[in-house]
Amino acid sequence: MNRFQTLFCLFLLSLLTASGLLFTACADQEFSIKVLDDTAVAVTKYLGSSTDVVIPEQIDGKAVQIIDAKAFENKNTVLTVVIPDSVTGIGSYAFSGCSALT
Repeated sequence: MNRFQTLFCLFLLSLLTASGLLFTACADQEFSIKVLDDTAVAVTKYLGSSTDVVIPEQIDGKAVQIIDAKAFENKNTVLTVVIPDSVTGIGSYAFSGCSALT
């Protein structure tokens, strides 16, 4: 990769990060998140395999405020989900297809 391509890729990466469009996986790999701002994140996807899920109050030092649309879609083995008080919004169909959810 030449210098221009490298600089261009770094520029795009910084734009995506600054705009909150960069999705990252948490250290424990249970959730994929989207940074909303300096203080908040959204859970965009549940990556784990637990039957009883506890969404943490914070991820990477930022409050979990949103559970995005389809974040748990078709996770048929999930029985329970504990949602922290920090969550202020749940997207459409966030738990669609979670047939075992009680």
